[in-house]
Amino acid sequence: MYFNGTGDNGYILKFFGFLPMVTLYLAFGGFDRFRELLHCLVNLMLFISCISLFFYLFGTVLKLLPSTNVVYTDWSGTFFPTWYNVYYEAQPFRNCGIYPEAPMFNYTLVIALLSEYFVMHLISATL
Repeated sequence: MYFNGTGDNGYILKFFGFLPMVTLYLAFGGFDRFRELLHCLVNLMLFISCISLFFYLFGTVLKLLPSTNVVYTDWSGTFFPTWYNVYYEAQPFRNCGIYPEAPMFNYTLVIALLSEYFVMHLISATL
């Protein structure tokens, strides 16, 4: 039985083995390490969003900072202006951050926000 059409049986193990392994890891004391990982994710997304907001405001919206480079993407076959290869203007009306589409940037920001609000709040409430 193949799901990906390449004849790779490892796909089934990757798909069905990941969730039980994570559950066992968290059940046997890995929650502290998981919390540290989520804290690093929150800090990283905060850093990326601050830089992205700066370049979006002063580069894309106000046009005070000229782009430093142009990047070609094979995905859409277009050229994107970039500022120091840190912020990409894939869609001028949206802040895309380092992602080619704004919904992916939004998704990672929401994951970081929910991690901060629910997981970190849950830990601090139990202490």
